[in-house]
Amino acid sequence: MQGSALLMLLESSLYALAVDQAGAGSNPWLIAFAVVMAALAAFAIWLVATGDSGPDGVLLRSSRLAMAGLYAEAEKGYRKIMADDARLTPELRARLLVSLGETLMNMDRFDESRQYLEAALLMDDPKGECRGSLADLIVLRGGDPRRALNLAEEAVEAGKEGLGDPASGDGTGERFAGVVRAGQWARRAWVLALLGRQSDSQESIDFALKLVAPALGATAPIVSYKVPATTAASLCLAGVHWRCGEALLAAEQTDAAREHFRIAGELDPQGKCGARSRARLEHLGAPVG
Repeated sequence: MQGSALLMLLESSLYALAVDQAGAGSNPWLIAFAVVMAALAAFAIWLVATGDSGPDGVLLRSSRLAMAGLYAEAEKGYRKIMADDARLTPELRARLLVSLGETLMNMDRFDESRQYLEAALLMDDPKGECRGSLADLIVLRGGDPRRALNLAEEAVEAGKEGLGDPASGDGTGERFAGVVRAGQWARRAWVLALLGRQSDSQESIDFALKLVAPALGATAPIVSYKVPATTAASLCLAGVHWRCGEALLAAEQTDAAREHFRIAGELDPQGKCGARSRARLEHLGAPVG
């Protein structure tokens, strides 16, 4: 209602201004042109004023903040949406719970993160994102790797259905889906390595890297691992390499792990994934940055 009222006020004001400016010559074509331009200006101002005010807009804006590593600001946005529960669809609520849980995990607030992720798990998780995040949380907290493996494998299976087959097309969407699925396989590799199943872990690493190959071949900045701005693709790729690095480190393949941590640090210069990778490099005595 507020957006509609604002638009009506702008249209009437700009219409009056347009007629006033064009009226001196009483040229009907000039008046028509001025009115159209006034209407377009009103619509543009309305979009700026109201375009991101709904739950979807706030969620998108908060997700961008999280991508930039501004987790405290992202948390505020997510909680703002939660305060208006009546406007949330079940799908949006599930997305919000997972997003908030992941953000809290990146702030090392693990207990709070678990509460939101487990609440989201009771809802629909068609792509396995929630189960994957819970598996990460268990591993980061030093929990039971067997439970983490169950969740990681469920995430892999859900990804096969929810994300589709990246080989079925050659567009950006298919390539990005392949990178997301690669992250699920890399997570599985990490947990398998913690359980001492090194051969199975290496197979998962190999498959994860095979899945990201189309994306690496499609985007030059990603090929060189020099990504000037944080993007969804760069963050997903960073997650793949960070988890592969953790799996290789658990298997005592230190040199290979270093290379994956280096790549992850370059791909995610602002977020937690990159920070974890750079911390690993520093601990291993490797140059950072």
